[in-house]
Amino acid sequence: MPSVTPPLTERQWQAQVINLANLGDWRVFHPLTAQKKGAWATFQSGHKGYPDLTLVKPSEGIIFAELKTERGKLSDDQIEWRDRIRAAGGEWHLWRPSDIEYVTRRLLR
Repeated sequence: MPSVTPPLTERQWQAQVINLANLGDWRVFHPLTAQKKGAWATFQSGHKGYPDLTLVKPSEGIIFAELKTERGKLSDDQIEWRDRIRAAGGEWHLWRPSDIEYVTRRLLR
């Protein structure tokens, strides 16, 4: 019987993307989450929904990347950030594990 690989969690996917970014010499920013009273939270100032990763490389630009599992959905706040970043001329992506080939090409070119 063939083995079935379980789907990646968002945390596992994020680790893969950050590894690729580091290999491609990108600077990476990720706001950290923590548990408070049993619930996950991201401690920040400003508007909710900021992308998971901000990646910067002088020769390649700046990327704002929202990472989701295959079934994960964007929140209204994340959609607002997406729309505003794109309207300002920014490069915003929603990356899922199934996008690994594209992500690899984008970060290692």
